[in-house]
Amino acid sequence: MDHGYYTRELQEAKAHHADLLERIQTLEQENTYLREKCVRINDESNLDKFKSQLLVEMLAISSLDEEKSKAEYIKEKLKVESLKHDMKALLEKAAHHNIDIKQFATHLKSM
Repeated sequence: MDHGYYTRELQEAKAHHADLLERIQTLEQENTYLREKCVRINDESNLDKFKSQLLVEMLAISSLDEEKSKAEYIKEKLKVESLKHDMKALLEKAAHHNIDIKQFATHLKSM
């Protein structure tokens, strides 16, 4: 038997073993890094989902507020139209009865 051959083969096996251990350590470090990165990305995703849901709810509330404001505007507009109609009818009655509007206004202020 050639002891030199086995010694060389043993040295190569030890070197290969050391290389494999180093590669394992590198892969474990990469694995740890990627797992941590995955957790961070998942956390960011959850935060983005929360923000998105919050914005959707804020938009819904804003839409409801807009509808409410529009309804109030229409209600006030109808009141103004009604008051204009009433004022026109009063002015026509006053003119029909020959009432001087300026004197009538002065009389109302004195009350």
